[in-house]
Amino acid sequence: MPSPQIQDSPKKNHSFVDFGGLNTQASRREIQDNEFSWLENVMPIGHGNMVSIPSPSASLATMGSGTCYQLATANISNVDYEFMFGNDGSCWQINLTNGSYTRTQVCAAGVLSGTSSALAQWQNTVVLIIDPNGYWSWNGSTLTNLNSPITVTAKIDNGSGSAGTVLNVTATSGNVSVGSAVTGSGVTAGTYITAVGTGTGGIGTYTVNTSQLVASESMTLTPSTPGAGTLIATYSGRVWIGNNRTVSYSAPNSYSDFTLTDFGGSLVITDETLHSNITQLYTANNFLYIAGSGSLNIISNVTITTSPALTTFSNTNISASVGTTFPNSMGAYFRAVWFANNYGIYGLYGSTTQKMSDPLDGIFPLIDFTQTISAGIFQLNEILCVGFLVKYKDPLSATRPIILVFFNKKWFIASQGSLVSINSVIQAGVPTMYGTDGTNLYKLFSNTSSSISQKVQSKLWDMGSPLRVKQVLKAGIETSSTSLASVGLTVDSEYQSNAYNVTASNSMTWYNAAGGVITWLNNASQPITWLSPGYVFSRKDVSNFGNYVGLTLTSTTPQVNYYGLHMQYEGRAEWAGLPW
Repeated sequence: MPSPQIQDSPKKNHSFVDFGGLNTQASRREIQDNEFSWLENVMPIGHGNMVSIPSPSASLATMGSGTCYQLATANISNVDYEFMFGNDGSCWQINLTNGSYTRTQVCAAGVLSGTSSALAQWQNTVVLIIDPNGYWSWNGSTLTNLNSPITVTAKIDNGSGSAGTVLNVTATSGNVSVGSAVTGSGVTAGTYITAVGTGTGGIGTYTVNTSQLVASESMTLTPSTPGAGTLIATYSGRVWIGNNRTVSYSAPNSYSDFTLTDFGGSLVITDETLHSNITQLYTANNFLYIAGSGSLNIISNVTITTSPALTTFSNTNISASVGTTFPNSMGAYFRAVWFANNYGIYGLYGSTTQKMSDPLDGIFPLIDFTQTISAGIFQLNEILCVGFLVKYKDPLSATRPIILVFFNKKWFIASQGSLVSINSVIQAGVPTMYGTDGTNLYKLFSNTSSSISQKVQSKLWDMGSPLRVKQVLKAGIETSSTSLASVGLTVDSEYQSNAYNVTASNSMTWYNAAGGVITWLNNASQPITWLSPGYVFSRKDVSNFGNYVGLTLTSTTPQVNYYGLHMQYEGRAEWAGLPW
């Protein structure tokens, strides 16, 4: 009996408009039908709405010396600044408000360690910098060392020549601060400054804790501040400084007084949940978060008792297994605190850590974790996003930096140049992201006119029957752009990819009264193409076959909106893949 002939199925159409996010956890064949196996520099906002993202700005400012390894931001007197820390121990301030991005040197090379400085904002009056080399305040123009002993000429009396608690400073070699121990000939042991009078760090009067009478002489003032540290945060009206396993905290409403009698002090974390040293201090949601490589603690309910003079607070471990070694990856995103480690990106919701990066599981094995991870929030297409800068060992090219971007339960990839650090600044209420390549400072996602490399790679669809071969006949894309959009289109299967070029534009043809075509020329005698912005449906006759078929789009055209990806296919024989 003759074998029955194989009947091809009718032509069918497949449309992809329900845009989800990136998913690298499963193979390209097994992700959900609305997910992407790669999605770079294109934001899948919603159903039938996917847009290319802006590129970074031109260089706004440059380092004065060294190579920037870290960015930090603060506001001083209602002016937003970006701080660039150099590997030579220098620090530079960039004014983000005046429009000219004025650069000011905070400190010269060699002052800081060049490896692990940290910065915190105190109110919006000064910036505090902690480093293995010391502790400083910066008011936008003057750097003050807060822990070096200084020499003053002063006397102690009641202001009228009798014993009292008024320290009258008539000359000083540095900044006079509350909490500083006072020593000198005839000065009572244990004397320290408790308050300012007419002096504000220089010549003037101050209050000491012990009544005495000391004639004018040379005295030494030794601050009570920590001499070194690597982490700093402001919380509950105090400064908190981390160094190894110790957290020192200042007196209430002071960043320079760390004396016990004024309710300052320190905490040594002895619990074994902190495997090594503290890796970050971060303030959010009315808590001070203390991160370790594999743990998270929270400080809360900070109060004082006057008898004895003591600061009390709750120190609670909320995770004994998940933490981070990347301090600059920790930040607030909506009601959670997010951070990255070697095995994912996590959100801390209340006291529960939740892995947020399952769709990126195919990317994490290719991240170079010898490079730091930094993060920040930013507004893109009026949507609040969070991004994590990582060094990606791209199997299709060289190792390169990419930003892992999350919003509305979706991930996509952004590339914004050769960045080494990013962070966010709230400017006029708008979260804005900046980045540096080590020399230049850029405003990211801000340039809508320059080209940007885009790649959109769909699932390899089985069209409901993985055992049947499909013959792809046509492919099309729905787009709009403000210019002539050139899109590279490949029709993919499990066997091969066939490449095509698509020009997406509404070209206009001019006719004269006689119906003849009018050709326009520029001043170089080259033809001018007239374009009308708006919706375009570009399609091609194509050819490919496979049990699984999909599409890949590439473009460098800025401001492209993608509305849909389409293909026409025909079912062929079942069980007809490549023979063994």
